[in-house]
Amino acid sequence: MDTIGTIRPEESFCSSESQLEEAVERLKYLVSRKSAGLLVGSSAVQLQTATEQLIRSLSEEGQSAQQIHLAGVSVDEFPELIATELGVRPVRSSRKIDQWSAISNFASSSKLLPVRRCLILSGLELVDESLIPALDRILTLIRGTVPVIFTSWQSLREPLRTVLSQHAWMKVEIGNLSPQESVQELAGELARKKLDVKLSADAAAVAHQLTNGDLNRLRRLAELAAIAAEADELPIIDADVLRSLSEEIPSVA
Repeated sequence: MDTIGTIRPEESFCSSESQLEEAVERLKYLVSRKSAGLLVGSSAVQLQTATEQLIRSLSEEGQSAQQIHLAGVSVDEFPELIATELGVRPVRSSRKIDQWSAISNFASSSKLLPVRRCLILSGLELVDESLIPALDRILTLIRGTVPVIFTSWQSLREPLRTVLSQHAWMKVEIGNLSPQESVQELAGELARKKLDVKLSADAAAVAHQLTNGDLNRLRRLAELAAIAAEADELPIIDADVLRSLSEEIPSVA
């Protein structure tokens, strides 16, 4: 694993053990460089957990981190939203040209002064395509002055992928769940379905083998297991039950 001193501008994959902590440390290194980066996870919940942990850690070090959810944000709203989070929104004007001017002036002055701010732009997979040029413009304006962390739990489509590749210095990926986390997720899904059923020890091991810790596959397995348990009035879900459902679990993309 790369150390903080030898991280290269490339994709870095976090191992399952303490992967959230590792991801946060890598992102903090990006912040210290005032660079842009991309955080990728297998679920929105996983990403939000990592984001909240990053915000807390930065706050403890005197760094302000502002999270902006991009889902549903329009082109007209975007510059004012960014200007507000940077603390430079013009009080007497809501015109886009004035918002962009304020951001540009902030970026110019910040090159000479230390900036203790970080922007976290979440929900990149839900961004409207019309917003992409504005994202490109923002990243160009504040390059080297304000660090920007993007988060996404789905594959990015073009032209967004190209824009990010031009600006993001590193991609930090949180991997699939560990065997222990897989068991907890499966048991949790079954509990949420309010079934009076137990999960055997051998089923716990097989659950990870069948899904490789992929969250979507685990949830599908739990759904199928719940249906089988209810239909056959099973008091225990064991390894044989899960293996019988394996062909109905979607393959990993």
